[in-house]
Amino acid sequence: MKISKKSKILLIPLNGIGDNLAFLPLAYNLKKQLKNIQITILSNQTNGASEIMRFSPYVDKIVKFNFRGNVYTFKEYVKFYIWEFWKISSKLKKENFDYLFTINPNFLIKTFIFLLNIKNTIQIKNKEENQNQTILKLLDKVQISQIYAPKNLLKLPDETKILQKHKLHKKKYIVINPYGSIKTKGIKINKAFLMDVQKINPELQIVIIGKEKDHIKLKKVIDVVNQTSLAEAGKIIENAKLFITVDGGLMHLGIAMQVPIIAIFKVIHSKYHLPIDYPVTFKTIDVLDPKQSFSKLGKNIQETYKNDKAILKSILSIIKTKNG
Repeated sequence: MKISKKSKILLIPLNGIGDNLAFLPLAYNLKKQLKNIQITILSNQTNGASEIMRFSPYVDKIVKFNFRGNVYTFKEYVKFYIWEFWKISSKLKKENFDYLFTINPNFLIKTFIFLLNIKNTIQIKNKEENQNQTILKLLDKVQISQIYAPKNLLKLPDETKILQKHKLHKKKYIVINPYGSIKTKGIKINKAFLMDVQKINPELQIVIIGKEKDHIKLKKVIDVVNQTSLAEAGKIIENAKLFITVDGGLMHLGIAMQVPIIAIFKVIHSKYHLPIDYPVTFKTIDVLDPKQSFSKLGKNIQETYKNDKAILKSILSIIKTKNG
């Protein structure tokens, strides 16, 4: 199957910020090799995914929807499908898309696929494979070769104001994001850990970033938790010397910015999210047993990482090795 040069293409990722960002290399490859196509992405507004996707030069249009997923009650689910879902479906239907691309569709995406009934629906179902590899394999189905995805998958606004606001200088600080979209993804950092990081890198400032309603402001570091938009967080991360983060939207934002990363995976194994052909350091700490199957995530934690103190110790070890 070949795509004609003036096709209208719809991308439907899963709901998360990271899921959306993972589709940008696909959009880049399509746009670079078929310059006159129009790419639209269906993107969740509730979690901020649609906010960050508007900064991609490879996405022409964003159709926003509001979906809070697992936090819905049954009544809220019914309300979503009666109102929001039908409204978005009708809007998409009017676009007359030629192609739809998606991977591992959940019930919501399957329903969109059924109602839109787009003739050329390109999908791959393989939850046992790295998400980024699966997405790029969609190109094989339309006879398009994979080419290297550059750093500018996102073009965020000028960073001067946000860096000046927090008295930050490019490559003169380390960013730490200890907060996940769910509690089990996060890690608890302490004063001793931050002091150790500072001792290893006395010339660098430490910035704490993320979203967390129960956050207690930390002293002797630059604490911007709950104080930035996604775009502002992206600029702070982009200009960092190192980004230490739990698995989540900000980690994927760091990957899009191609900064050196130490990533902590607590509820999924890193092999499902490792970036492809990453040009700088990407070190991982996997809390799960490497033999863990995808269908049993959240169980079989390695004895080495029974608590967050052990994770912090591993982070320090990686930083020391990197500096040594």
